[in-house]
Amino acid sequence: MAEDIIPIGGSTSSVCAKISKNIVRNCDDKPVAGMEQRLVLINCDDLPASGITFSADYPNSLIEAINLNNGKTGYEVTGIKQIMKFSNALEVNDEGENGIPHNITGIRFYDPSEAARDEINKFIGGARVYAILETKWKGIENKYAFKFFGIKFGLEISELTEASSENDGTVVMSLKTPNGFKEPYLPHIYRDTDYTTSLTTFNNKFAS
Repeated sequence: MAEDIIPIGGSTSSVCAKISKNIVRNCDDKPVAGMEQRLVLINCDDLPASGITFSADYPNSLIEAINLNNGKTGYEVTGIKQIMKFSNALEVNDEGENGIPHNITGIRFYDPSEAARDEINKFIGGARVYAILETKWKGIENKYAFKFFGIKFGLEISELTEASSENDGTVVMSLKTPNGFKEPYLPHIYRDTDYTTSLTTFNNKFAS
């Protein structure tokens, strides 16, 4: 029987992946902070698992097609400057799987109407959504522009504030992976063929 290989450090471990690529800086594709101030939110019930096509080569990082249930659409959220932001921070679990809660902050409601407040109440009531956004750093040929948040558990409201003396009086909301859960991966890249095709689908809010 073959002996176990003992890694440097002197202990064995059970892992589901090993690295296979060099990590180098590309001088022709320098990083850019920020995101475009547009989101598309999709009700989780409107996008079945069968409606998401993952890349055969990169199933844990690339989505190639998104097809909502018949007659369904996503809903656009817009912002200004760099008020909307996202962040993803590793949670290490010594007694379980590591994971990444997905987080989008700075979602402001610029409409004081009863219709807008009714939508806010739906989030308070437990609405669960997926989110697709476009980053400022898109990569060469804009191949990596779009990111898909909440692939496994969706996003739910995590913070909400309304104050007359803050944020121009707007309601401000954050969305995050539900409490007690974490996504197994960073947000997937979404790319349907190329940037132009992906942008058209995004602009159409993924309507079926």
